[in-house]
Amino acid sequence: MNHVFPCKTYKPAFRETELDCEIEYDFKEGYKCSALIHLMRSQVDDQILKENVRFLFQYNATLDVTDSDGRDAIMYPIILNNLDKLRTLLAHKEGRGIKYNRQDLATKSHVHYVVNPLRFGSFENVKMLELLHKEGFDMELKDSENRSAASYSMEQETQVMFKAFARLLGGVTNEKMYQRAISMVRTEDWPTLKVDFEADCDKFLKKCQERDDRERKENKFKVPVDATGKLGPGYEVVYQNDDKPFDIYMLKVDLKNGVYGDYVFYKMQLLYEANRDLYVVFTRWGRIGEDGMNQRTPFNNLDEAIQDFKKIYKSKTSNEWDAEFEKKPKKYNIAHVKYHSFNYKDYLAPFDLLNCPRSKLDKPTQELIEEIAQITVYQRAMSNFGIDSRILPFHSVKKEVLIEAKHLLMELSENIKEDAEISKDGMKADFEALIAVREKNNILSNKYYELIP
Repeated sequence: MNHVFPCKTYKPAFRETELDCEIEYDFKEGYKCSALIHLMRSQVDDQILKENVRFLFQYNATLDVTDSDGRDAIMYPIILNNLDKLRTLLAHKEGRGIKYNRQDLATKSHVHYVVNPLRFGSFENVKMLELLHKEGFDMELKDSENRSAASYSMEQETQVMFKAFARLLGGVTNEKMYQRAISMVRTEDWPTLKVDFEADCDKFLKKCQERDDRERKENKFKVPVDATGKLGPGYEVVYQNDDKPFDIYMLKVDLKNGVYGDYVFYKMQLLYEANRDLYVVFTRWGRIGEDGMNQRTPFNNLDEAIQDFKKIYKSKTSNEWDAEFEKKPKKYNIAHVKYHSFNYKDYLAPFDLLNCPRSKLDKPTQELIEEIAQITVYQRAMSNFGIDSRILPFHSVKKEVLIEAKHLLMELSENIKEDAEISKDGMKADFEALIAVREKNNILSNKYYELIP
């Protein structure tokens, strides 16, 4: 159980130039990890995770094993900001060889990764920091830059983590003061750009879409039959006027009842089986992220099948199939699924960083630009946050949707502050105002999860 094996799912975390250590690192050999570390890096259901952790520890898995990046199993729940995973591991710590002062090949400790789990950001997870302090992890380890995790927290503008360190350690007066460099130029005073990159991007995306549509027509692409139905060969999705498939994926979210609230999907397809000249209205429903249940209703007549399809659609959305969609209260919303996949490298040529002219930017800025230019960073982030890529594949994420989702989160944040302010009065609080605020929280949350499943 403590064997370290080659793992193609993940890549080495560091580039050769990033390491400041004497340990040999074979970059050509690839990434290696143990079964426990792989489990900690994977996105699995909580119950399945706990069962697998118990199983691995039952067969003598230990917490002192590291992967080829020098990281143990405990570091990954921290990097992924998963407090439940971390607690699950620590619940089995006795006799498992846990090392409280572990540092990886980049000389970062567990506590360093609580402060900076991302190269350019922090989750500011104070509860995780408090847990590591309570469990006895070394809070003052310094990396190769001679800096502790507390010193990095000083650079964060909110000072949330720095204040937590000061409270837990009784002050951090021995630390050299650090302050993150910030721009003092107001946005309105920024120089006018010579290139309108947004217009340029829109033009490029339009060309890509035209190319994509042309290739689909040339290849006679058709929406695939839902695989979970196990209908077998011979079925195909029926099209209306050759360009609109009778295929729809709908979502409904209502979090008012917590884990028992609505977080469900409903999928429909109108299928045709030529050998038997049979039409089938296929429906599938369940909780988002699960396969759910399905039903097949056969028809010998196309008009009757279409009538049934449209009737179900109207009952779920309160919209007519042939009319422009408008979201109705307590009804399903439409999720625009893209079935046609493509290789992003056909559209985006990777930067040849080795042969590019030497950059005149400072190193931190270079690293930031290099990081945000990698599409895999965004794909990995979506996976880490548990976003269902079957419903929201990366290539279908639209800027307008992200902006709308961001505005919802900002509004929700202000609403939560209002909730906390009203709740301060305890039994004397204005309960009508509190109910109204919490009802708005529910509505905003529902809208967000319909945009970002």
